[in-house]
Amino acid sequence: MRQQVEILRHDAQGFVMAYIRSAGLRGVRQVVTDLGGDPDDLASRCALPVAALDSDELLVEDLAIALLLETAAAELNCPDLGLRVAGLQDLDMLGPVAVAVKNTRTATQALEMTSKYLFFHSRSIEITVVEDPRGDDDVLGVRFGYRDAGQVIPTVGRSGSTVPAPLHAESAGE
Repeated sequence: MRQQVEILRHDAQGFVMAYIRSAGLRGVRQVVTDLGGDPDDLASRCALPVAALDSDELLVEDLAIALLLETAAAELNCPDLGLRVAGLQDLDMLGPVAVAVKNTRTATQALEMTSKYLFFHSRSIEITVVEDPRGDDDVLGVRFGYRDAGQVIPTVGRSGSTVPAPLHAESAGE
C-alpha cells in the first residue's frame, strides 16, 4: 500500500491536493506507541509534520494521512489500526462542525449542518444530502467527494498504473 500511495502522490503532482485538519490524527500517537512503534519517525517518513500528531489545527495532505495509517498498520502488524484510532476519537474532532451537528434534532439536520460547515475541517471535500438514488422516500442519499468538481482523484488500477476515479462516491443510508 505504501508504494501505491507514493505512486498516487507522484502522479497527483500538478493537481490540487486535498488537505484536512490534523484532528483526524487524534489517537494515532497513542495507538502506535501502545503497539511498540515510533509515531514521530512514522510521521516523518510519511511526509507529515510531527506536530500534526499533537495538534488539531494543522492542515495536512490527505494522502499523507492515508500513508501513515497504512504504513503503521503494515509495520506494526495491526490490520485494525484504523479502528483502534477511531475508537479514541469522537465528534469533537470536527471542531466547529461538531458544535453545529450537536445542536440538531434529526439525522437530516445533522447531515445538512455537516454539509454547510465541513469546510472548517477540510476545504477540499464536501458532503451533500440528496434524494435516495433508488427513489425510496424513507432513505436519504449522501454524496461525499471533492468540492472541486474538476479535481482528478488518482487511483491504482489492476495493472498498477494510475487511473482517474469517479469524482464522487455515493451511498444511501437511513
